Amino acid sequence: MSRAKFLGALGTLLLAAVVLQASLGHAVPLRESFERFPRRLGAWVGSNEAPDPEALARARPDEYLSRRYGDAAGRPVVLYVAYFARESSRAQVQAVCWGSCQVRDVKPHRVRLGPSALEVNRAWVVQDGEPAVVLYWYQLGHTTLRDPYRAKLDQALRALLGRRSDGALVRVSAPVRGEPEEALARAEGFLRAALPELLRYLPE
Repeated sequence: MSRAKFLGALGTLLLAAVVLQASLGHAVPLRESFERFPRRLGAWVGSNEAPDPEALARARPDEYLSRRYGDAAGRPVVLYVAYFARESSRAQVQAVCWGSCQVRDVKPHRVRLGPSALEVNRAWVVQDGEPAVVLYWYQLGHTTLRDPYRAKLDQALRALLGRRSDGALVRVSAPVRGEPEEALARAEGFLRAALPELLRYLPE
């Protein structure tokens, strides 16, 4: 490639970067502060749990919710929601887990929600030496996406057409206590209880 063509291509890339940055639009706040998110969801009772500080430093969410909930039998799940008022592609940083974490398997997974189903990612991980199942996805408004590439494409389209690029990472993790299938069922049960409430807080 000649020097002139190289400089022309470089200029085009720089211009595209400037246009994309400008097109990301305005910051969109939560509809309601995560501080008001219920600590009781049906039979589940929760308390705040500090997230990994390195994960926060890397992803830089504008708001986050980190809670450990327990069911009537005391079996735990951890809910983590990272909200990005602008440039939601940052949600893909450490999406599955954080810190000392080994990801063993990630697959698409369908969670039944009454007559419909929610498409999420299901991962088996070892977090801080403890096996767990993780359900996670990306929430753009009230649209649920499990594919990070589709999420990036949707963010770009929303930025260009609607001048907004907000979105969230939602993650439900359940430590394995006995059979892995029980942990998966526990995570799914909590998801069904938490999702309708969570959508009240995220912008449409």
